[in-house]
Amino acid sequence: QSVLPEQNLILDNAMVGIGFPSGRTLTSCNKSLENLLGYEAGELHGSSSRKWYRTEQEWRDAARQWQEPFAAGQAFEGEILLRKKDGSAIHCEVRAKAIDPSHPDDGSIWITMDITARKKAETELLQARAGLEKLVELRTQELRRTVMALERKAAEQKEAEAHIQSLAHFDALTGLPTRCPLNDLCQ
Repeated sequence: QSVLPEQNLILDNAMVGIGFPSGRTLTSCNKSLENLLGYEAGELHGSSSRKWYRTEQEWRDAARQWQEPFAAGQAFEGEILLRKKDGSAIHCEVRAKAIDPSHPDDGSIWITMDITARKKAETELLQARAGLEKLVELRTQELRRTVMALERKAAEQKEAEAHIQSLAHFDALTGLPTRCPLNDLCQ
């Protein structure tokens, strides 16, 4: 198959990383994929995809994720944590599909987009939410204590008023009615 100049222009100017692995070895890719992973032009060509996974286990796990959809003739879509050339982690959203579903190891196309900033923002948002929920819980507890204290104060006030009324109407020593209740009876 010959590649048309327009196709090269599209690949070279795409804002996403595009790679064409065959048997987990990269046969070609665009500049955006090289830049995304921190490699110079041509450095990735012919290299194993293991190169941009942080661990052997993550590389194997990734294969398990895409093999089933490929075997069913479907595309794989997911988020994968990859490793740049300098060793730093990069969160990527990946879409991939086997070129020939009956022979998925013979070649596929992978479209990769850096979502590290989005993942960081999501993490910060979750942390902020957890912090807010904690503050709301603390404030709610504080308000409960305040309401309970006000209820106690109101009960004490009511009790004090009842005691004052009692003192006003009955002699504290004898318990007999004072003039106020007697005047009320005489009228």
